[in-house]
Amino acid sequence: MARFQDAESLTAELRDLAAELHAEFAGGEAELERLVDLADRISERADALASAFTTINETLLERLQAAKARGQPAERRTERKPSAAAGPADLGEGGNLPTEQRL
Repeated sequence: MARFQDAESLTAELRDLAAELHAEFAGGEAELERLVDLADRISERADALASAFTTINETLLERLQAAKARGQPAERRTERKPSAAAGPADLGEGGNLPTEQRL
């Protein structure tokens, strides 16, 4: 099962590979084969990261559905939606709706 630590590791690898790719261009003498290799490695890591996030999401959804099936209430955050007649009293600093009221 994928974990957030796995995703963190993959993002660090992506950062390093992207820095290498950038350095190749910044150096002015980039070899096409080296650029292709770096691009392939970046693509592989990005695919692995997407797969890790998908696995994490599926696991969380399964656990939520299992909790609901057992009759345990899922935690919910209630948010106020702005009314059509939101007036100045409803506005926060700078005349903006508070974060929980934004769509």
